[in-house]
Amino acid sequence: MRKRIQDTFHCEVYDQYSTVELGNIAWECPTHTAYHINADSVVLELKNPRRVGRSTVEGEALGTCLYRHATPVIRYLTGDVVRQRNDECPCGRGLPLLESVEGRLVDFIVAKDGSFISPYVLATVLQNIVGIKQFKIVQRRDYAIEVQTIAADKADLEKVALAIESTLTPLTRGLQIKVLFTDSIEVKGAKFRLVESQVPK
Repeated sequence: MRKRIQDTFHCEVYDQYSTVELGNIAWECPTHTAYHINADSVVLELKNPRRVGRSTVEGEALGTCLYRHATPVIRYLTGDVVRQRNDECPCGRGLPLLESVEGRLVDFIVAKDGSFISPYVLATVLQNIVGIKQFKIVQRRDYAIEVQTIAADKADLEKVALAIESTLTPLTRGLQIKVLFTDSIEVKGAKFRLVESQVPK
């Protein structure tokens, strides 16, 4: 998408990370190395940090807004998994670095070693399987992944189940996969959650 925009409009494309509650948290450096955190307007911390590289730590974003006085926002849990990098940016700016925004914590599949598997990767590959009308990925408390599936009319259920299992197996780091065919998928709350993990966090 970034390349398409750049080629069409002949311009550089930059990303930014923000929330309604905290405002603009970080913006992509012109060098495209990482994101610079707006340390003069927000304090960004990590809940349950874990090292994922030489100078990179991953965890749930915890933000404090420094300019909202009427309605203070202090150590607000955004629900986003982000990666912070303890490096200097080649651009010379002294602001702390955010390497990437990985996605929403509540939607991530949890591997047995505690690492996260992107829900977007799993959902994208399932959308390409012929014979699926609708699906939902549920990770049970025992880490097993259940794919609740509404099959398309006249679909071969055995072939669909085999396609789901063979597609997800390389992506799920040894987690057990179960395919459950159903006529309807339960919606809890106001929004349909395409991916849900019940593993305690």
